[in-house]
Formats: sequence, C-alpha cells, structure tokens
Amino acid sequence: MGIINSVYAQDIHGTLDKAREYHGVHFQEKIYLHLDKPSYTAGDTIWIKAYCTVGVENLLSNLSGLAYIELIDPAEEVVYRMKIPLVMGLGLADIALQDTITEGSYRLRAYTNWMRNAGEEFFYDRTLSISNGRSDRVLTNTSIKQDTKGQVYTINLRELNGDPVGDIPVQFEILDKGKVVERKRGRADGGGVVSLTLDRRHGNAMVRYRFETADGRTVQKFVKATDTTTSYSVQLLPEGGKLLADRTNRIAVKAVDAGGLGIAAEVLFLSGADTVTRVQTNVLGMGATTLFPLSGSPLRAVAKFEDGMSQEIAVPTVHVSGYSLMLDNLREGRLTAELNLSDDLVDGREFYFVVHHLGRAYLASREQMKGQQVVFSAGTADLPNGVLTLSVLDNRLMPIAERPFFHYDTSEETPITITLDRESYSTREKVAVEIGARNEADSLLIGAFSASVLHLGKVDRDELEEAPNILSTLLLSSDLKGFIEKPGFYFANGNIKRQDLDYLMLTQGWRNIDWTSLDTVGIPPYRAEKGIRIAGHTKKLGRKTPEAGAIVQLFPTSSLLEYQETTADQNGYFEFGDLLFPDSMSFVLSARDTKGEDRIDITVVEEDLPGIGPNRNIPLERSDVNALQVNQIKASNARLAELRRAGLAEGTIMIDEVQVNHRQNRVSNRSKNPYGAGNADYIFTAEDFQGHTHLGQYMMDQIGSVLRWDPETGWPMGGIGVYVLDGMSIDSIRVQSIPIDAIESVEVLANGFYGVDPKKIIFYITTKPGNEAFNRISMPRGKTSIRPGGLYVAKTFYKPIYGATAYPTAVKDLRPTIHWEPSLVINKGKHIHFDFYVSDEWGKHCIVLEGVDVQGGIWRQLSEFKVLSRESAGHTSP
Repeated sequence: MGIINSVYAQDIHGTLDKAREYHGVHFQEKIYLHLDKPSYTAGDTIWIKAYCTVGVENLLSNLSGLAYIELIDPAEEVVYRMKIPLVMGLGLADIALQDTITEGSYRLRAYTNWMRNAGEEFFYDRTLSISNGRSDRVLTNTSIKQDTKGQVYTINLRELNGDPVGDIPVQFEILDKGKVVERKRGRADGGGVVSLTLDRRHGNAMVRYRFETADGRTVQKFVKATDTTTSYSVQLLPEGGKLLADRTNRIAVKAVDAGGLGIAAEVLFLSGADTVTRVQTNVLGMGATTLFPLSGSPLRAVAKFEDGMSQEIAVPTVHVSGYSLMLDNLREGRLTAELNLSDDLVDGREFYFVVHHLGRAYLASREQMKGQQVVFSAGTADLPNGVLTLSVLDNRLMPIAERPFFHYDTSEETPITITLDRESYSTREKVAVEIGARNEADSLLIGAFSASVLHLGKVDRDELEEAPNILSTLLLSSDLKGFIEKPGFYFANGNIKRQDLDYLMLTQGWRNIDWTSLDTVGIPPYRAEKGIRIAGHTKKLGRKTPEAGAIVQLFPTSSLLEYQETTADQNGYFEFGDLLFPDSMSFVLSARDTKGEDRIDITVVEEDLPGIGPNRNIPLERSDVNALQVNQIKASNARLAELRRAGLAEGTIMIDEVQVNHRQNRVSNRSKNPYGAGNADYIFTAEDFQGHTHLGQYMMDQIGSVLRWDPETGWPMGGIGVYVLDGMSIDSIRVQSIPIDAIESVEVLANGFYGVDPKKIIFYITTKPGNEAFNRISMPRGKTSIRPGGLYVAKTFYKPIYGATAYPTAVKDLRPTIHWEPSLVINKGKHIHFDFYVSDEWGKHCIVLEGVDVQGGIWRQLSEFKVLSRESAGHTSP
C-alpha cells in the first residue's frame, strides 16, 4: 500500500486492515471467452478458449477447476450447458450449432461456482446473433407502430429466394421470463404479411411465433417487444453523487435512444435565458462538463439531437451543504482529486482519500477539512491496470463520496510480434506464423494465447474491433454493472481511449466494497470447485429417518472395480467431491448400514445451478436476425452444398431432404443422438406424453401411429428396435418400465437416411434433468443409477492440408473460420509457431491473437494479410 502522509490515526489502520481481510475472503474471479468470430449461423461451431483470472491483477486462476458455459436462447431457455475443466485458469470448449436452432439473439454465459458469490451481473455474459438458413430459410422484416389498441407489429415473411410465405396461419406466444403468459393467432396474407397487436402490459416481453411453410417445414422465430412510446432518454449524473452550490462540480451526460443505444446529443445548461455551459457527447452518447451552480439561481437543461428534436432535462438537486468530488486521471502517471466543501463543513476534521479495489488499498492519504477545497495528488506507478475506486472517508470512516476510474499504464505493455513468412498468399497456400516477444527485455515472457484467423469479407472489421475482447472484459466490464455498448471501442486499434473511458466511469455503476459491512465479513456461500460433486442422503428403507453412518460406494459403470467409498454423517448426508469424469459416464451408488444390510433408500442432491436473470445487454437483442445476416446464411449454404456434392456433409441434415411426418419440437441439448439433437425422422417430447403412464404404453398407442408396431416381438415392424437411454443401450423390457414423466424426448431414426442400418430403428431417449429415469428404473435394494453431468471434452478444429500444387478442383473450400489455434504457449520469450492453409476465397484476412501472461499482462493484437486468387498470383489451372 502506498502512503502519502505518514501520520495516521489508529482507526484508519484498523479499517484498512478489515478491508484487506474482506478482500482476502471475497476476492474476485472472472472469466473471458475468446471466440473464433463475433456472429454465427446454423451449421457453424462456436470455438471457445476460456481464460479465468483472479483479482484486478488478472493472475491466471488456480482457484476453480471447473467452469460452466451456457448458450441461452431468446426465450431464456438454456439450449446448451457444459462443464469444462480449468487447468491453471485455462480451458477449451466448442458448441456445434445444429440445423434446427432458432434464429435470434442468444446469450453466451460463463462462470465458476465461486463467481456466484458476486452475483450473475458479474458473470461473463455476451449477446450473440445466430441466424438459420437451413431448416428455416425464411427472412423477416418487422416494423412497429402505435395505435389506440397498443403496438402493432407487422411482420413480412419471405423465403430466402425472395418469394413471400403467403396465406398461412401463424401462432403467437407472449413470453414473460421464459413462461407463456398469453397465446394469439394470426394469418399471413398472400404477400406474406402478418400482424400482431400488443398492449402496454406486455412491456418488453419476448414473442415466439410458429408457422408451417407450403412445403411442410415448421419454422419458429422470435420478435422482441419494444416500447415505441418513448423516444430519447438523457441522464445527468453529478460526479461523486451530488451537485454543490457555489463550488465547481463536474456533471456527466448519458443520452440513449428508445432501444437503449447511445445517441449523440448536445446538452445546454441554462440560468434564465443565459447558457451557463454546454456539453457535446461522443458517438456513444456520453460526455461531461464542469458546472458552477449559484445559490438561488435555478438551472435548466435542454438536450438537442441531430434529428432536430429537443427536450427539457431535469437537473439534479443542487445542495447548499455537502461535498463535490472531481477526479482527473487523464495524465498518464498522475492521479489528482479535488474535494470541494460547503462552508459549514470547513471545521478542521480529518478525512481520508483511499484508492482501492474491493478493499485492497493501494494509496491512502489523511487530510483535514481546513478550506473550501482539498486536493489529493499521487503517482500511479504502483497501481494495477483496470477499474479502481477512489473513496473519500469521513472521520467516522464512512464514505462521503466515491468515484470509479480506469487506470492503464502503457509503460507496462510488452509488445509482441506476429510475423508471417510472406506478405501475401494465393488460395490454398500454407501460411506460417511466428509469434514472440519484440525485444530482449521481454525474454522472460511466459504466457498462454489463442489465435483465430478470419476472412474479412465474411466478418465486419468494425464488429471485430467493437465486440467484447480480452482487454475490455478482464480490465473493464468484469468490474462494471449494466450494459456497456461496444466495449471493444475503448481499446480499438491498440489505443486506450482515456477520455471516453472516463466518460464511461462517470455514467456506470461498478463493483464496490460495502464499508458498513466490514465487521461481518462472513464466509461466501458458494465454494470454489476443483471437480464435480456427487452428494445425497441415505434413509431407512421406506422411511424418512436418516441412515446415519451408512457406507456409500460410488461405482462407474464402465469399470465397477474402480470405486470410491465414503460414510454418511449423522443426517444421512454423503458427498463425493473433486471428481473428474466425461459427460457420457454413468454411475451406480450403493449403500449399506453399519450392520451390512442394504435396506436403504438413496436420494441424490440435484445440481444447484443459477437461474436466468435479465439480459444486461438488452439493447443488443435483435429481431429479424436472418435478414441481418443473409450474406452469412448464403455463404453457409454454399459451403454445405459443396460438401454435399462431395458426400462430406459433416453430419448436417437439411430438413427438406427428410420426409417429416411429425412436427419438429425442441430437443434438449443433453440428447445423446450422435447425429445431433433434433436430427431424427420423428421427435416426441414431454407434451406428447401427457395422459400416458409408461413409455412402453406410449410406444404402443402413439408411436405405432407412425411406425407399425409388433406387440409380440416388442419391435417396430420392418426393423429391429434399438433403445438408447441417455447414451446407454438398454433392452426393451427396461424401456417398458420407464415412467413417462421422467422422459424429456424420444428421437426415432427409422429410414436409414442418417447412415443407420435400414434394418434397425433406433430410439434415442433423453431423460429430464435430475436423472429421474435412472433412479426409477428397477434396481436392487440399496442401489441407484445416476448420470450426473460430467466434463465436456473439447473437439479438435479440422485443419485441411493441401499439397504444394493443390488446386480447387474437387470441393471448393469455403470455411467460415479459416483457422483456430487455442493452445499457444510462449515460454520465457521463446518464439512459437503455427501454420494453416487458406481456403479458396481470396481477399483480406485477419489474425486475432489474445492471451494472458503469468504476470497478469493481457494481450490482444490483430494482424492482416492478403490472399490473392491463383490467377492474380500467377498460377494457372491444370
């Protein structure tokens, strides 16, 4: 801790010691996900490198051994959830986007169990646009207008080729927090136009709608309800929290449009007819100015916008007693703060300036209230990079003013180089990349990195620069509350936009310590996980009484000789912790009492997972995503057509190539269907099972309506029935015993199209979360089967290799991501190398390199190169 004045009262030392203790218990862990690109379409894979760090210093975390990654759809349902192992804060993952995924704005969320102590507002939470031009192929254009009944949403539906989807019924569901609160019906006219009216009580609801196209495809889409009655909103935010009369103040401005995105504005502060001062915001709608309000002279504020509109803005109350705070950290290497006091508070009492992060103090100074203005100034060489807080504490050591600020010392940057073996390449040529420290002073650099290579004709360069990146996430948004528009903007092109960052600090809530709670530090409720936990209770058979002291054994079904053993406590509770096993593994739990008897019931504690709260990035939610990404859809479909032509369709199935006789309902991402969740000839879900008791009964009564069923053999006629329950093969007798309310979905592969033996009909059965099916299938007394969620095993990015004279004669290479290299390590400054082959598409390409070193340094660098057509490069066709 840096000390500015050496003479301290003992109580400030005690308070700072308590704050340090608080920081030691409630320390910060955060996650960043490096993605291969900023937006996706059906058929793509989201390639992920996870970086988990600790504290404002961003040291790679050795605290948590597990991270959770979730993809959340617009209806707030988790469509993919996985656990990944973290090794020294690093992990890998990937999410294959099936052809059946619904277009829309999705959330990619990541967290550790420890991060839950700070609340989900500090999870990694990114909004992604995902389009679908495969099973969907419908473009929408939604417009909104207000009438006497409410807001009228007019949706124009047309096929990818431009033809209208006309004269069809449309079913609407209004969703509130993921639950259906109202249903409505509509009909698209011959031009493909359908309307929906929502009244004000639906607020910012999400609307899900479905329709069936003329060729029998069932299409599902979302539209976000938007309040069109509001226009622009402008906030005036005094620095430090209050405006003080007859003193210099700084006041910030934040202007947003009806959708919550920043909009340029000019705000004039008026006293009578005179303009006292004015502020012009930046392109993100933020700005600030100094203001000297006079006692007895009321202030007005008027905002003017570029479209000619203007509006009156309420000015915050001007106080005649109190404090105003002004901080300046725009000069690198120096921090200055000025506290202004009203005359009644100039009484010589002591107060303190403290610069800290969650209670860990870096600078502190004792001052006295001897004048109307007290100035604090200090060097910043010892401050870490990131969001810090200046707290002004009174003589009772309670905050009287606080202000977050962003510190970044460019002298600590350690540049690295990305060197290519050539300046330009022709299609299908090999690119060799060398990455390393720039000079001898960096020879001790040790760090972990990941790199993505993208075709800039398929990715917007501005989107690449302005999207969340490793700098904006670990240094900025992990400590700020609420929506941050274009977080990458503040670090674009390697430049730190200090003034714009200061405007953001003046207008954003932030993560902070509660000075009033330092005497009750407490133990955080969520512990750091090193592995997976399997826990439960033992009870006397058929009773609620705990079976204390029961010996519990955990057997993996893949190897019953490798088991673990533990003893239940006096409440019958048992736990197996720090387990590491793949997601496909199942177990048998066995229990015996102290006499060796197996008259015991075993219940398993369900996994405790956080709920889905509001999306803090609501302004980024979009309707009509297919239309916004139509070029991406066409590129994806062109690639699929090439793969199909060569018989290399990567397991993806275009829905119109399968005769679908039953509606395609949503299938859980936990499905073990190896051809992809939802890729089946028939799909049956929990809604279909209502009114039936057992799956066997449903198979006889209902599945027989689409498959001819032989009651004597227990098989569908014309094929042998194969049953796979949550990834495990079972016999038809066990299928008959599965309770129907334990089943989430059944996928039937019956016609051999998916590469299945045409003599077999396969049933992929997925149980509901909590493994009710396994627990209820008949097991010997004192035993139960479970399939807890295990660790996801990341796939390897496919890297084509072409010969020196390769020419695109067979299949045109149209990769969406040219290359993904997630596991690069620089060890003590040694250069690292990787290589890849470019595709058949020429144009500008970009290497995006990100990483963290062992000292907490954060890296991001972009490097462009050109790919020329073979003709331009001087090659000729064979």
